[in-house]
Amino acid sequence: EFILVLALIIGVLLGELWLSFVIGCAVYVAYHLWQLYKLSRWLVTNEASDAPHSSGLWEQVLDGIYKLRDELTEEEKNVKAAAENMYQALSALTDAVVMIDANGDIQWSNSAATILLGVRFPEVQGESLFNFLDGPKFSKFVKSGNYTDGIEMAGPQNSYL
Repeated sequence: EFILVLALIIGVLLGELWLSFVIGCAVYVAYHLWQLYKLSRWLVTNEASDAPHSSGLWEQVLDGIYKLRDELTEEEKNVKAAAENMYQALSALTDAVVMIDANGDIQWSNSAATILLGVRFPEVQGESLFNFLDGPKFSKFVKSGNYTDGIEMAGPQNSYL
């Protein structure tokens, strides 16, 4: 904004209003393109460093992005800590716990799953749970999409359970 006003003043003083205005606009656009380049480079490199130095509106934008990025990093740490606590709690259970993705592929299991189901994590990560458990009762349970009540069935390793 200051650049455009300065260009108009110089244009009036020199009698070349349009020429100075065009040059001022070119400088103004170049400044904003430079600021966008610095922002893009900072975001793409994913450095934890401070936001690039700037002034005016760009300073506010960059500071806002830096604060959001910092908050997301802190939130990510909190989520990882909560997940680790959950895994520790689930690992202590004597019941088999197997976490699967939407395709039924194993993502995690506790040690009880090794004993009761033969699911040895992490060796079986990415394998289908159906490789370990099969049968109409289990298939019906998975297809229902309702997992709130769980399922009880004989395990392939210990059929007396």
